[in-house]
Amino acid sequence: MLRFLSLVLFFTFSFGSVHVKASETYRRLVNFEWEPIEEAKYYEIEIRKKSKSSKISTFKTETPEWSGKLSVGRYEFRLRSLDKRKVPGDWSGYAELDVLLEAVKPKSPLAGEQVKATDPEKQEVQFEWQETPGASGYTIEILNSLNEVIATEKVSSPKFSKTLNTAAEYTWKVKAISADGLESEANEVSKFSVIGPKLDKTKIEKPDNEFVREVKWSAVDKAENYEVIVGKYNPQIKKWQKFKEFENLKETSLNFESDWPGGQYKLNIKSKALARESSDFASVSFPVRTGNRTPAAEYVQTMRKSIDRVDGWFAHASWYASSIALKTRFRDTLSFGTNAVTGTGRLGVGLLKSDSPWGFQFIMDAGGYIFENKVYNFFGTEVSAVYRQNSSDRAEVRYLTGLFLREFPALWTTSTSTILNTLTPNNVDRNYTKGGVIGVHGGIEYWYSITPKIGFQANAHLYLPMTETELPNGGKYSGTDFNYSLGVLGSYRYSSRLTGLMGVNLREENFTYSDNSDPTGWSTGVLAGRSSTNVKTSISGIYINLIAEYSF
Repeated sequence: MLRFLSLVLFFTFSFGSVHVKASETYRRLVNFEWEPIEEAKYYEIEIRKKSKSSKISTFKTETPEWSGKLSVGRYEFRLRSLDKRKVPGDWSGYAELDVLLEAVKPKSPLAGEQVKATDPEKQEVQFEWQETPGASGYTIEILNSLNEVIATEKVSSPKFSKTLNTAAEYTWKVKAISADGLESEANEVSKFSVIGPKLDKTKIEKPDNEFVREVKWSAVDKAENYEVIVGKYNPQIKKWQKFKEFENLKETSLNFESDWPGGQYKLNIKSKALARESSDFASVSFPVRTGNRTPAAEYVQTMRKSIDRVDGWFAHASWYASSIALKTRFRDTLSFGTNAVTGTGRLGVGLLKSDSPWGFQFIMDAGGYIFENKVYNFFGTEVSAVYRQNSSDRAEVRYLTGLFLREFPALWTTSTSTILNTLTPNNVDRNYTKGGVIGVHGGIEYWYSITPKIGFQANAHLYLPMTETELPNGGKYSGTDFNYSLGVLGSYRYSSRLTGLMGVNLREENFTYSDNSDPTGWSTGVLAGRSSTNVKTSISGIYINLIAEYSF
């Protein structure tokens, strides 16, 4: 008697796919294998759908294996062996067989894919997979990085959308479902991440001065750490070089070590976070003092800010206003005296550098005098070299020297008017015109810082006219007059760029020159032997002085 086949454990199965037209029933290739039975010449296999009314299909094979095409569904089958006389043995018991759908093949997102989000918080993700033949629907399951199910959905088409948190990792899997409710074989699992949009750039606080001990920057929303690259400029090769690099700083500040050398530095900072696109680099460059950068050294430097406020080009604007006294001794015969209201505006530019004691300034002025209800305009220019010398932690002395051009009011009269008013000299005709001289000047200024914003200045300037640019009646400059200006001013630093000064100046100006008009008339009659060609004009007054300086 042949042994009967009773244990399903003796069987192995495998499945393959068979491509059919859309109008045909989807079938899968099924392969059976079992252990051979002694003296068996043939084998019979009965297969039927798992239903008592279903049709039984019987197959014969001479080998312990069988392959055929079955539609998706639940089956049961049994086997028996036959000897060479075709005498059958007993049937095995029925065993169950599920012919499943093929495993679903994902299309998007694929394993390892990074989905780029447009919103920093949420992102709608589109899931797609290949259509599975014979499937009437699908079940999709989405899990978070903790392997927790966050979504399970049944759908009829091979696509699905779900809004997920940004900057996180996920796993998704999908199963195909047949009309009988059978699910597909073990499906492929795809792990992907939703990458947040590019982080914002941080804003770096540029150090206020060269005493850099710490550099700070603003915290960026969603950023977890920062990549910081410290660059230093090499003046020998005229290039920036990497000095230090910090890859994952969680703080929003960087200690600037005391042993780092002085020079020009550049800080480049990138915001970073897991599963988010890093920001572009934010950058700022700044000078760092060589040597002592302690708070004590900074305090001394800070106290000088009200006077040492400019480092580079600056603009100068000022206004002088006064009631001056004008006196003229004309040809040693007459003396004129009058008072006038005057105002002078000045504009200029200059250059002062922190790394050099030398600088310069160029100033042009335009002023007006009111004589006998009439306005007369005059112009001037000064070009000065400036040398600065520290006299203490809070004070410095500035020396100035250069050239100047000055126009001034010149009064004159005629010999005829002088003779006619011999007894009443105050009634002679007065003619107002202008004279002009060029000369050299020098000055000294003492600057003292009271606080970082408030300062004090005292100054003295000497002007020595050398020659004329124009004089009335063909006159020539002939004097060695020393003109001077003495002043005191208070200063206030409104901002790092703007400083205002206000004070008073005492000015005394003298101009000696010749008058070559009417030589005959000035040597005849009552003027014979009394007149010369000498003229001296003096201008004195106390001026209110307002100054504004703006650094670029």
